[in-house]
Amino acid sequence: MSGGAADAALMKFTKCLADEGAPYGVRSNAISPGFTKTEWWEGILVGAGAIMGVTPDQAKKKLLGTMPLGRPAEPEENANVVVFLAL
Repeated sequence: MSGGAADAALMKFTKCLADEGAPYGVRSNAISPGFTKTEWWEGILVGAGAIMGVTPDQAKKKLLGTMPLGRPAEPEENANVVVFLAL
């Protein structure tokens, strides 16, 4: 469901940028929030349901069970992290 390899590559790339920029006072950060409650999330539920052969609501229950907080992130939560890192 997620781009695990792509996410890992982007995180490694960000780490390399941070290592290269640190001696010059340049910082590099990345945010990888996972599922976020947006229109995209609703589409994921429909697609996941189709793949699993269940309804979107049943797919939602299964996906929520895999999340540490038991819910997708709210867009504002991700935005708050971006603002924090930008300051």
